[in-house]
Amino acid sequence: MTRITFITMLLFLVNTNNYGHLFASEDTGQPILFHIDRSRDANIVVYYLNIKSEGKPDPHDPILPGWIKHTKKGEKAPLTRIQQRFGYGLHFEAFDRSLQAYPFQFVSIPDEKFYLVQDNLTKKYQVIFFREYKQISLKSIFIQFDGGSFLKPKIDHMKLHGKHANNQKYTEIIRP
Repeated sequence: MTRITFITMLLFLVNTNNYGHLFASEDTGQPILFHIDRSRDANIVVYYLNIKSEGKPDPHDPILPGWIKHTKKGEKAPLTRIQQRFGYGLHFEAFDRSLQAYPFQFVSIPDEKFYLVQDNLTKKYQVIFFREYKQISLKSIFIQFDGGSFLKPKIDHMKLHGKHANNQKYTEIIRP
């Protein structure tokens, strides 16, 4: 019974997607925009806002990915070149003046477009995407692996977690 309670509590904590207050980068001083949980282990890929001295995101790399390795006592580490190039890295396009946004894609999901934007009310930056002409604020992604190897993992599905503009929760399952 104790093991079931522990697993239930662990699943609750993982699915609350409320990590923002837990992770502030000592390196950048910026909170995390969103994160990726994975079924492989407790390590999390985090995406920090990369602000320049004038208070604007770096036009070349507005978001910096990295690891929080819970399997190593919360150690922080950058992504490797392989992880950046084939897995968790981001590809940015030029700043879109009409949207006032930094468009980007994950290197592993080139057909999905995301945008780094500044909220007009709070002035905080967030990552958004669109579904059926509705704006969704991305909070987290969960990747369910189903075997494969280090260089060629087999992904069963991904879950995008976010919020609509009216603060209603949003979840979408994507199957490759």
